[in-house]
Amino acid sequence: MVDVVVSFAVEKLGDALISETFFLLGVRTKVEGLRDELKRMKCFLKDADAKDRKGDERVRNWIKEIRNLAHDAEDVIDTYILKVDSIPKTEGIRNFLSRKLLMVRNMGRLHKVGNEILAIQARLKAISDSRVAYGIKDLGDNETNQSMIQHPQRNRHPHVEDDVVGFEKHTETLLTELMKDEKRRCVVSIVGVGGLGKTTLAKKIYNHDSVKSHFECCGWSSISQQLNVKDALGEIARKCMTLSDDEFGKINKMKEDHLIEKVYKYLQDKLYFIVLDDVWESAHWDSLSLALPTGKRGSKVLLTTRKEDVASRADPDPSLQFQPDLLNDEESWELFCRKAFHNAVKDGCSSDLEELGREMVRKCGGLPLGICVLGGLLAGRRSNI
Repeated sequence: MVDVVVSFAVEKLGDALISETFFLLGVRTKVEGLRDELKRMKCFLKDADAKDRKGDERVRNWIKEIRNLAHDAEDVIDTYILKVDSIPKTEGIRNFLSRKLLMVRNMGRLHKVGNEILAIQARLKAISDSRVAYGIKDLGDNETNQSMIQHPQRNRHPHVEDDVVGFEKHTETLLTELMKDEKRRCVVSIVGVGGLGKTTLAKKIYNHDSVKSHFECCGWSSISQQLNVKDALGEIARKCMTLSDDEFGKINKMKEDHLIEKVYKYLQDKLYFIVLDDVWESAHWDSLSLALPTGKRGSKVLLTTRKEDVASRADPDPSLQFQPDLLNDEESWELFCRKAFHNAVKDGCSSDLEELGREMVRKCGGLPLGICVLGGLLAGRRSNI
């Protein structure tokens, strides 16, 4: 029975990810994390159910906690749908912009949804940790496990383009820092709130011609809230070592400590550049840094994170921590028009709609992610309006 409850919660969370407003404020990432964790928990429910039938009271309570948590997850999504995503859909460009403005005004409620999901995730982690004490094993849902293997990391913000207004200065500053011939391996961090464009800026740096020509090997790894060291290092190995599919398959079968050693040995005599995108905890850095040697003089790591303590743990030098500025009103409007009207600012948005559009953009608070999403949504609807 509890398996059905969890499955229903997973389905509801998946449906919620289709919602356009979940792209805002990083809430989509939180919903994805909760859904994936519930999927993992399904793998343990078969064993838990078998132990429950044998009369294990502790396991019975464990199952009850999962059931209650799944119901709470459904309630959070239902509340969101009722209060935030129930704005009537009407025809016409003015009505469309008005709907988006109401959506942005509901960001406070959306932020609350995000916090509630984080609280549920914390409860779920405690429940997951306790299963070891109860002797509950993974009896695996093959479909779930395969899904996790095939999609260990997802592109969390598909609407964010590489061409973001106001990043030119930051790009030049970071490139200058990364090209310095330091004796030690330096870790440069891009720090800031979700939606600030940290990943987009890191991509611009990673794909820059001067970076590709300066370093002997470059690697990128997207880090999730629930760090999987093997997945993260596997990404780095694949990009740095240019592995074939067969070679990558062998890497995936390695034990974690062996993979750490292999990556370390490969990089130790290289001038390398590694990007670790979206590092959530200092402990995550500690685990990954074991595979990152000093390397040749001038090797660099670029790290993106929401937390200053993570950046300080990776490298205590405050001069290596960069925080992109929020966009000002004109930069925000320019970015919105690029996404919504393909740069046709004057022709794409008539004067009677500009005031409404600017108000909508101001509500994004200068965050490139929110502006890109709203502009992308409008661009996707223009042909039908």
